[in-house]
Amino acid sequence: MLWQEGARNVAPFLTVNGGAKSAPAGRRWAPCYNSDAISGGAGREVLLAMNVNNTNVTVGVFEGDSLRATWRFATDVRKTGDEYGVLMLDLLTHDGVSPGDIGEAVIGCVVPDLEPVFEGVSKRYFNVKPLVVGTGVRTGLRILYDSPREVGADRVADAVAAIQ
Repeated sequence: MLWQEGARNVAPFLTVNGGAKSAPAGRRWAPCYNSDAISGGAGREVLLAMNVNNTNVTVGVFEGDSLRATWRFATDVRKTGDEYGVLMLDLLTHDGVSPGDIGEAVIGCVVPDLEPVFEGVSKRYFNVKPLVVGTGVRTGLRILYDSPREVGADRVADAVAAIQ
């Protein structure tokens, strides 16, 4: 995935060429689709964003900086990766999104038991290794908290989006 500066930011914590990269102060990173540079010009890249909270899982599909589709379903630690995978495939295809369109994924998860489940869903059902927002992901945000590792991924992502 290539990136351009200045576009409206949909997920400021995405990877660039497989590594975390934070945007310079006052700048934003957003997907830039150059058909000549992506897989030899074939297809378009789409971002699958998953926000796993205690009550709900919110899933969004971004094409460029546009939200193409979004869904919300109940969080259940008893569900398997296959159950979540099949549910997500059904939701995507219902709204006309092909699983093959997904080129990148990002996960924000505050339910520790479900983080590996959704990582597995990304790999098995969408064939992408997701960026998991958590400790060690460079966001450019300075967290002034006694134990920064205790700040949930959802709060970090919200704060980064707010300053962008």
